[in-house]
Amino acid sequence: IVATNSPTTYTASPLPAGLSINGSTGVISGTPTVAGVVTSTVTAANVSGTSTSTLTFTVIGTPHVPVQGPSGSINLSNGAGALPAGTVYYAKGLPKALVLDPVTGIITGTPTVQPGTYRITYGTVTTASNGLKTYSPVHTLVFVVDPLPANLSGGFETILEVPPVPGAPAGKVELLVNSKTGAFTGKLTYGPAANVYAFRGTLALNATYNAATASVKIVRGGVNSPYRLDLVLNTSLAANQVFLATLLQLDASNMVVATLGQSSTGAQLATYTAALLTPWRGNYTLVLDDPTTAPANLGSNVIPEGTGYGMITVRAAGGLMVCKGQLGDGTVLTSSVAPSADGSYRLFVKPYNTGGSFAGWIQFVQLAPGAPYQVVGTADSELYWTKDAALRDTSYRAGFGPVLIVATIQPWMPPARGIPLSASLQLTDGLMFSSFTSADLPGVDVPLLPTGLGLNDKNQLIVTAPASNSNNFHGKARTFNGSITSATGQFTGVFTLQDSRRVPVTGVLLEQPSVVTGSVIGEGFFLIPPLVRGGESVSGRVQILAQ
Repeated sequence: IVATNSPTTYTASPLPAGLSINGSTGVISGTPTVAGVVTSTVTAANVSGTSTSTLTFTVIGTPHVPVQGPSGSINLSNGAGALPAGTVYYAKGLPKALVLDPVTGIITGTPTVQPGTYRITYGTVTTASNGLKTYSPVHTLVFVVDPLPANLSGGFETILEVPPVPGAPAGKVELLVNSKTGAFTGKLTYGPAANVYAFRGTLALNATYNAATASVKIVRGGVNSPYRLDLVLNTSLAANQVFLATLLQLDASNMVVATLGQSSTGAQLATYTAALLTPWRGNYTLVLDDPTTAPANLGSNVIPEGTGYGMITVRAAGGLMVCKGQLGDGTVLTSSVAPSADGSYRLFVKPYNTGGSFAGWIQFVQLAPGAPYQVVGTADSELYWTKDAALRDTSYRAGFGPVLIVATIQPWMPPARGIPLSASLQLTDGLMFSSFTSADLPGVDVPLLPTGLGLNDKNQLIVTAPASNSNNFHGKARTFNGSITSATGQFTGVFTLQDSRRVPVTGVLLEQPSVVTGSVIGEGFFLIPPLVRGGESVSGRVQILAQ
């Protein structure tokens, strides 16, 4: 505060929050903490008297805007009204893509620079009729560009479905968003051959910074009909709907001619580390079947009778689910899939070179607090299996599907040393039933199937009650002995038909939470070789139950 006649004391009230006055020197200092306009009465006094005046403080808050997010209207005038003729605003140091209207003093735009703190200097300049310029005092505005909100950056996945949704899977979209730039890279898996298309782009945020959109054009080599992929991230929706996508077919003029796929669910991928471990980490066994819900053939061709299986490991750090196994027709099934925080995974696997897919979603859940995680029933799983026709294939050349499958996944804990596997499986006396079913198995060969099985103290699978004609089975097919791998739960074997064709058997056991007589504790398939060279193999189903 400046006054004549040597004041000895000064006051100022009220002051903006964060400011204070030195009553002896009249210096007002500090850092304002609340934006707004405050009119203060200031005084200067000496022994002869006191003089007063008013001072208006205009505090502009520090704008925080995420990269690629619209800045709204940042008004440098702060309600000062229209400027005198010949006067305009200026600003220096504006982040890239922000624009100042010199007449209104309003800054608008969407920052595209790296996140950080930017110091803007601004004021007014008046140009007289003779061209002389007069500048106001220089003011400073701190402008902060933030990274994207955490729930709008990182990894995202969604399964495209055949319209109208919900429907069978048509493809998968994977997205990785850079929090510092809003740029993304992605991968689209789509088409009869499950072709993979890479794409990239930049998100555009809405005014409230809780949603973002993008649209990318995917040009296919040699095809004059590109795809358009519309992407939506919306954190105001449920966790399993934050990422949705629509795949459109364009013509040569870039006009939309068809909707090829849409998604009804999609999630942000979770980040688990050595400090934050995946809650459902561990080893599991998988059967592509629910004992209470048989696979549903949604197509018109014959489908394999076999039950696919897999050995699953969920990594503690990262949560990656690694699956190794086989589908019910003997085709190798391998996949590595990242998780979302709700324990769900989205699969789109290409098992055949000739076309087809194994796709859908599964979710690890706890039936009760503290209970192991598992996947059981239609609420936790929805998978679709298709195979395109292939005349040169070794099995099911006509193709099939889609087949709707409900998966069962149970934790697999190998028995400790000295503990028989039968105890882990809750088997009374280590006894089991086995069920082999196939419409293509000759009736004369049915007696060769091992109907009664057991586990000995060495964790070997043995035949305990063979059917009639068991000598034939024992003589040619005692390869069930020693066929269980306790570490993974996989079992293998072989039986021999009357015509000497050897039929391989494979699958996994399940450590069910509760086991009574008749409980399914294992499933898999057996593959019947063709009668003639060049013919087709067919599969049957094997199921193992507690006795």
